[in-house]
Amino acid sequence: MNKKDKIKTLWDTHRFLEDRITVLEEEYTMLLYDAKVYCLQSCLKNGITNEEIKLHNIDDFITWTEEYNSDGALNISKDILERDVNRTITELETYYVKQVNTLDEIEKFYDEESFSLPEYGEELPPGAPIECITELSTITKQLLEAHRESSERLLLMIEDEYSI
Repeated sequence: MNKKDKIKTLWDTHRFLEDRITVLEEEYTMLLYDAKVYCLQSCLKNGITNEEIKLHNIDDFITWTEEYNSDGALNISKDILERDVNRTITELETYYVKQVNTLDEIEKFYDEESFSLPEYGEELPPGAPIECITELSTITKQLLEAHRESSERLLLMIEDEYSI
């Protein structure tokens, strides 16, 4: 593979991973909402009063769950929720790590091959310094760490059932 094809492949990989991470982050957000509703349902089923539930927008959750519970449409299973959350967490972790590795490879390529970014770095504005890739990699690592912390809290919330 020639150098131009290699860097094109790296940038294509970067775009693919970025798109996949976006989809998974949206899934994760929906699962977080499902987990909150699941915990709220558990609280209400077990006689915990609205006043005891510490949630800023409790009325929204109560209204939402009552609307869906009236016709039986909402029945969040802990097993299915845990399965879906674990799958999404694992996939996000995998794609974030791959994204960091790809950015490291892109940075290494530019360092070793001495290409200027405007020549092959389609994602960056003309004249952008190599530091842009380094910064993007740093931000992605921070997102990965935030994802790990959030995932830990989400799994604990589901396990505890009452900690909304």
